[in-house]
Amino acid sequence: MPWVLGPSTVPVVTDLQRAETNVELAVLSLIEHGRSSGVDLAVRIASAAIVASAGLDAERFKLYFDIVSCHLPEGVRWTAATTMNSFGYEYRSEFARHYVAEGKAEGRAEGRTEGQVKVVLKVLASRFGPPSEIVQARIRTATEAQLDGVVERLLIAQTLEEALGQLSSFGCDFRGLLI
Repeated sequence: MPWVLGPSTVPVVTDLQRAETNVELAVLSLIEHGRSSGVDLAVRIASAAIVASAGLDAERFKLYFDIVSCHLPEGVRWTAATTMNSFGYEYRSEFARHYVAEGKAEGRAEGRTEGQVKVVLKVLASRFGPPSEIVQARIRTATEAQLDGVVERLLIAQTLEEALGQLSSFGCDFRGLLI
């Protein structure tokens, strides 16, 4: 007679000692109960499974971690993926690889924009004097494309208005706004 597994036949494993005794059962517990139970219970099951599997060989640990990551509730997945990524872990599941790569790309884009903002503010200050709070706020909220335009215009602009270009077309009069 074949075994039938389901929520009623797979125990909820939150106890670390029980999880260490049977790591596979702890992982299976999350597969069966992780998404259908509340977030708190899912996190307790996942924690027991991950901690218990940490004592296994690296290959099995990676496999079990990926399985656990895939069966966590949506709100918890990103936290788990980010935590493991900070340890240099390379994910096997497509889900984890996708969202970690997406997060890295967003971080790089934000870093580029922050760097551009600093450069624009420094060049504005050196060419036209310290920019006002309004000008600084407008530069900090500009898109990457808008900042690119300001950088290009800064090379040849004779006035602050020329340098800011389209940024001054948002209903702001930048004349006299230098501190």
